[in-house]
Amino acid sequence: MNLEPLYELKNRLENVSIVGINLVKDDFRLQRAVDQMKGYASAAKVFKQIYEMGQKLIEDDEEDKCDLLLDLLALLDAVLCTQATTYSGDNLQKIETTAGKENFYQELHYSELSELIAAFKGTGGGRFRVIDSTLRWDNPEIVNDFRVKKFMINGLNDSYSGIIDLMIKMLKKQGKEIVPLLKEGFDPQGKKEMIARLEIIENICKGDETEFYKYCIENGGKEVKEVAIGALAYNQDNVDYLLDLMKKERGKLKNKVFESLAYMDDERVKKEWDKFFRKKPFENMEYMARTEQQWVKNYLENYVEEYVEGLKNRDLSDKNEKYNVQREISILCSCTKNKLTDKMVKLYKKLYRYNEYVIGRMLKN
Repeated sequence: MNLEPLYELKNRLENVSIVGINLVKDDFRLQRAVDQMKGYASAAKVFKQIYEMGQKLIEDDEEDKCDLLLDLLALLDAVLCTQATTYSGDNLQKIETTAGKENFYQELHYSELSELIAAFKGTGGGRFRVIDSTLRWDNPEIVNDFRVKKFMINGLNDSYSGIIDLMIKMLKKQGKEIVPLLKEGFDPQGKKEMIARLEIIENICKGDETEFYKYCIENGGKEVKEVAIGALAYNQDNVDYLLDLMKKERGKLKNKVFESLAYMDDERVKKEWDKFFRKKPFENMEYMARTEQQWVKNYLENYVEEYVEGLKNRDLSDKNEKYNVQREISILCSCTKNKLTDKMVKLYKKLYRYNEYVIGRMLKN
């Protein structure tokens, strides 16, 4: 059965409750949603009741329709709850679950888990050795058990940094079945543990968790937002969202937005990046360093050429100016070393005498 008409009607009714019930007669989208239920009315009494209540809500001139609106919403909720699905955006989605996965649950003896659990729950010395040896060497198969995975996730908040680092490393090797457990109890306002969870999700899912990243951006603290903004770089469809964020964010978060925009192939991005770059070239070019977009390579190649020409007008007999040029060339090399073209190599050869060590090492590699 196609449930989308039910969800659409529910969404329109929720919108009415926000904008005001007095405008219900003028809401053509609500009328369309109600009309879609007419075809279902003959299939079951409950659908006929939903259709009739919807029509009454729109057509009646009674001043107080609040009770009818609430009754209709409650009825729709009840019907949809029986279908055991979730709804997000325009597409129906299956509920994520770890159940049914291979080795989701294992018959383990108490002796196999007791020492490991005690190490996770404890605070004394020697815990790292127990956790590391059990999970990586003595019995690595138990990592597949969801109960052990939960202890590993809780280990992201351990008081010992060595255990945290080990858990991050091991959880990043897991498949997507770990993601629902990482999301369970996720607090976007949290600190180190939540940042680690988000980084693990990003490492596993790449661009497949865009909506979750957006949720973190819209509800998270600064540290969580920064990681989530960076994760949007995986999906070209995020360009409009990032351009909108660019207008809202400030400081470090705005810089992170531009770093993600450097992964987008869009004419609007190129124009905005040029304005951003020109403000502080040797501070902002680092946000271009890791992307492989062709327009970024072209842009940096043109800038190196522009820089070579600009050196003719600088007084390099001044020690401070000479030091500035050496520093700038070091930054240029650091940001373009993975983007070298034949033209760029020729340009760097012209710059060689200004910073022989850095350019020589880069061209040699």
